[in-house]
Amino acid sequence: MDTPGYIQTAAAVVQAIGSVWAIRAATNIASRQADRDQQARRQNLCDRVGVVEVMIAGAARAAQEYWNHVNMLPMVGRVKVPNPVQVTNVRVAMNIVSVIRPEQAPTAETARAILMAQTAVSDSVGYIFLDGHGFEEDWSPRLVALRDTLGRAAELMTTELLRVKGAE
Repeated sequence: MDTPGYIQTAAAVVQAIGSVWAIRAATNIASRQADRDQQARRQNLCDRVGVVEVMIAGAARAAQEYWNHVNMLPMVGRVKVPNPVQVTNVRVAMNIVSVIRPEQAPTAETARAILMAQTAVSDSVGYIFLDGHGFEEDWSPRLVALRDTLGRAAELMTTELLRVKGAE
């Protein structure tokens, strides 16, 4: 047996095995990093969709509470005058929804819900009165449309959030 040739061959085999293990380790590390990056992207998407869901659901809730409040008010002459706090609450919620930029929506369904909510808000301009103004007898249909459309947008966002979370 040629000892120097045997040692060189053994060294080459050990080096080859070491190289294979190094490649496997590098591949494994890269794969784990890619999984972590993908998980972080999914979490970011869930967070972004969740924020929009909270904003639209808040506006829907405020519109529902406002409708309940106005609906229960007695007519004073031919007018119902809402509590200024209720007016402020619904106006603030609607303003929050109005500043969301649809082009920055994280998903197409989120953009659709934002546009639906913003259309409902813009359709109500001049209808959610400032303090001291009241609703005349025909108040209900437009306020119901606002309430219902914001409710549908909130439902769409809840469904979208569940879909995005399910994609994890």
